[in-house]
Amino acid sequence: MTRPQKTIRTPIEFSGVGLHSGVTVKGRMLPAPQDTGVEFVRTDLPDASPIPARIAYRSAMDRRTRLEKGSARVDTVEHLLSVCNGLGLDNLRVELDGGDACLRANVAFRPRPGRHRHLPRTLARFLAGAA
Repeated sequence: MTRPQKTIRTPIEFSGVGLHSGVTVKGRMLPAPQDTGVEFVRTDLPDASPIPARIAYRSAMDRRTRLEKGSARVDTVEHLLSVCNGLGLDNLRVELDGGDACLRANVAFRPRPGRHRHLPRTLARFLAGAA
């Protein structure tokens, strides 16, 4: 028996400075229909089609994972994809107005000295909103 697919219930907005680019990026995570998978959309590029988080769209890059489709590309997607996997999220649309998906203000898991790893508020909202 397969488990039911999951997405989030409500949109989540976030912003921060790109881990590699140093550029401020704003984004939204939106619920996605069943069998969509995780997809990234560059809202700053006119007519950019969604980039599915699939190995076919990976392009070689040092020290990060880049997904690329046509002229649109998104770097450092592995952090967000790890969170989706850990939370059991199968379907998610991630809209970004820049090319870096890992933001310094929104790093997936950031260890605190002498403490267990914690979930930033955005991920706590993920947990509360997972369908």
